[in-house]
Amino acid sequence: MKVKISYTIDFDEVPTKVQNLLEGTLEELQSEASSLQLHGSDMDIAKSKLEIISKLQTFRQSLMKYDMQLADYVNLLANYEKATLDIMTDNTEEEEQNESG
Repeated sequence: MKVKISYTIDFDEVPTKVQNLLEGTLEELQSEASSLQLHGSDMDIAKSKLEIISKLQTFRQSLMKYDMQLADYVNLLANYEKATLDIMTDNTEEEEQNESG
C-alpha cells in the first residue's frame, strides 16, 4: 500500500531537498539494476531462467515506484519554478506601481 506524506520546509530549501531525494532514488535504482547482471551460463540453466524472470518482474515493479518518485520530483521543481516566477512578477509589478505612483 502506498501512502502520501507531506511536511514543510523553507522555500529556498526545495531544490536542495529534491536533489537529495533524487540522489537517494538513483542510488536505489542503480543498486537494483546491478542485481540484474547476468553471467553467460545463467541463461543456460532452467532454474536460473525462472530466477531471472522473478528478478525482472521485481525490477519492473521497482521501476514503477521510481517513476512515481521522479514524477513527484518533477512536480516539486515545476511548482518551485512557478512560485519563483510569480514572486519575481509580483515584485516587478510593485516596483512599477511605486515608480508611477
